[in-house]
Amino acid sequence: MTLGAVVAMMGLDGYLSGRPETVMGAALGLAAIGLLGLRFAPGLLAEIAVADTRAQAGAGRDTAEDVTAPVDAVRLTPIVGSVAGGSRESRVGGLPRLPDGVDWPERDGAPGRFLAQIACAELPAGLWDGSGPRQGALAVFRFAATSAGDWPVRVLHVDGALRERAAPKGVCPEPGWPLEVTPDDAACGTEPAPAPDWARLHAVDLSDPAFHPFDWTSASLLLTRIGTLLGDAAARLDSEGAQDDRARLAATARDLAELTAALWSERAESAFSDTHRARLVEGLSALSLEDPGKAPVPLIRHDGLRLSFFTPFERHCRQVHAAAPERLPQAQRALFEPLWAHNARHESGRMGSMEGIEPAESREEDAVLLLDLPSSELLGWCFGAGRSFRVFLDRDALARGDFSGAWARVVG
Repeated sequence: MTLGAVVAMMGLDGYLSGRPETVMGAALGLAAIGLLGLRFAPGLLAEIAVADTRAQAGAGRDTAEDVTAPVDAVRLTPIVGSVAGGSRESRVGGLPRLPDGVDWPERDGAPGRFLAQIACAELPAGLWDGSGPRQGALAVFRFAATSAGDWPVRVLHVDGALRERAAPKGVCPEPGWPLEVTPDDAACGTEPAPAPDWARLHAVDLSDPAFHPFDWTSASLLLTRIGTLLGDAAARLDSEGAQDDRARLAATARDLAELTAALWSERAESAFSDTHRARLVEGLSALSLEDPGKAPVPLIRHDGLRLSFFTPFERHCRQVHAAAPERLPQAQRALFEPLWAHNARHESGRMGSMEGIEPAESREEDAVLLLDLPSSELLGWCFGAGRSFRVFLDRDALARGDFSGAWARVVG
């Protein structure tokens, strides 16, 4: 009997057309499609209106600050969970904080991607030789690269009452993290303690509580990956498998369907609980998958599942943590916070220093570096292996508080 027939017999065939984010539709549908023999495949132009910030730059500074020695650069280090120290107005990723009446930047009708917001009061008095604003904040957005290879950007100097702005339709923000702003010549210090548990991270043992689903979304991720795994196995059996292999795979798919149906029937009525987690893990532990020519392997220990589940699961944990660390269970925090703190330390951005930057890259002889953000696993953005997104501005424009001529380059 094919899985399609099993699903129809169970009265679950309506789920096969479910939305991808619906686990029953995804897990059952993918497995059924595979067993039926079908194939499937598993951050520049800128503009803002600003007041004269030269006066702002000098406002509120006493004589001692005015004679502060120049600061070549500052480091921007994301703050992660338990290593966070106090609140920060500066942020990278997530959503910008804008005043009422200031629109989310667009270019040719397309909304920009928010990169970072830097509280000017956190910048040392000597940065950029004392030029630029020291109140309000600089919010940086990027747009898609042009055919000429340019990366348009828009830098907003915002001040006053700032409120978090929801992303426009079609924009999915990256996880946002508060930033610690420190002089770039400050000692890096030692690796955050505890260090990442590389052995556990590489093992991806799904019997480890740190890798267990903790909400309906993470349960959906796991079951969807299992459905894909079963579908791939069915596709291979089309050309290699014997009838007995097909029967065992169909039985595994049927048991998975029953487990998923029983669990998912409670989703609308209750939050995902420890009981749901235990039932899911216990049920999956009883299922196995036999690859052609190999002994059966428990599903939760199958390499294909372990490797395909890690990336979306870690990303989901990171998103939950960035929004509200307390919502992420302690088992996941204990495993992933050291990893994220490690990445934060090695993926810090910077502002100010032009050291090592080629003249052709900065485009103008008297440019300043407004912002330098590297590709980042923590943020989930990549400008190319080992490459950074750098935003520049003419020094005289910075002195005037005019950010409309900012430009960017992806380099590395």
